[in-house]
Amino acid sequence: MQTEYLKDFLMTAKTLNYAAAANNLYISHSSLFKHIKALEEDLGGALFDKNGRFITLSAFGELFLPYASKLVSIEEQCQAELNNWKEEAGTRVRVSSDYRIWGSVYHFQRHYPEYKFQYQEYETYEETARMLSRGIVDFSLLCDAQLDDAAFEKIPYKTDYLAAVLPKEHPLAGQQTLTLSQLRDEDFVMLPQTTTHYRYCESLMRQEAFVPRIVLTCTRGTAIVECIAENGGCSIMMEKLTRNQKNSAVRVIRLEPQTEIHVEIWKARGRKLSPAAKTFLNSLLHEAET
Repeated sequence: MQTEYLKDFLMTAKTLNYAAAANNLYISHSSLFKHIKALEEDLGGALFDKNGRFITLSAFGELFLPYASKLVSIEEQCQAELNNWKEEAGTRVRVSSDYRIWGSVYHFQRHYPEYKFQYQEYETYEETARMLSRGIVDFSLLCDAQLDDAAFEKIPYKTDYLAAVLPKEHPLAGQQTLTLSQLRDEDFVMLPQTTTHYRYCESLMRQEAFVPRIVLTCTRGTAIVECIAENGGCSIMMEKLTRNQKNSAVRVIRLEPQTEIHVEIWKARGRKLSPAAKTFLNSLLHEAET
C-alpha cells in the first residue's frame, strides 16, 4: 500500500470528482484512476460507488477514510522527524571515551558553537563496540582496547602511564617511582569495578598477589583526586591526566616497572563521519601533536 495512493484516495474522497482530484494532485485522470484501483485491490473492496456521472464513498470507503487519513499523517510526521534528524546529524558529535577529554571538548565548542557534543556512557568495550557498529557514537577513545580490526579502524592518539596518586603528606610521597607491591597495605579510592580501568589495575595487583582494600568508589577521576587530597587513601590513575588537574595536595608518582597505556581513537570501518565529528576528530589529533 503506497502512501501516495492514500493521498490520492483522500483527495478523491474530498472532491468526489476524479477530474477535479487529478487536477489538484497534478496527475492525469487515468493515473489517478489506476492508483485508486490498485489501492482497492490491496484492500479487497471498492472505495467509491458510481452513480451516473457522480461518485460517492462506498460503505467500505467510509470505513477506510479515517484510517487513510491517520496513515498519511503518521507518514508525514515520520518523514518530518527523519528530515530534522538528518539536518541535525551534520552538527552533532557523539563520542564515548575511556580517557578524559573535557578540556578538548570545551576548547572545541568555544571555536565551533554551532556543533552539539553528546557524550555516551558505557561500561565495557563490548558495549562501545556495539555503539560504534550501530552508529550511536561516531568514534570512541579507548585505552589498550582490542576490537575487531575487520569491523573497526584505530587511530593512535596519546600514550600515558600508570601512576600512584597519594596525599602529599604520605610517607611514600617523596619517592621518584613506586611499585604496586609498596601499596599493598594502603586504602584505595578507585573507579567502579565495572570499568575497564579498574579491571586492568586489579589484574596488575593480582600479579603482585594482593587485592586492593577499596574504601571508596567514585565515578569520576576528578572526584578521586579530590578525595585523596583530603587524605582519603590512594589510587592508580593515568599520570598525564592526573597531573593536568594541577592539584597541589596530591603527589603523582609513576609506577615501576613502567606501564604504558595506549589511547587510540576507534571508528567503524568504512563509515563516513559527519562534518562535526570529522572536525572534532581533527581537533583532537592536532591537539595531540602539539
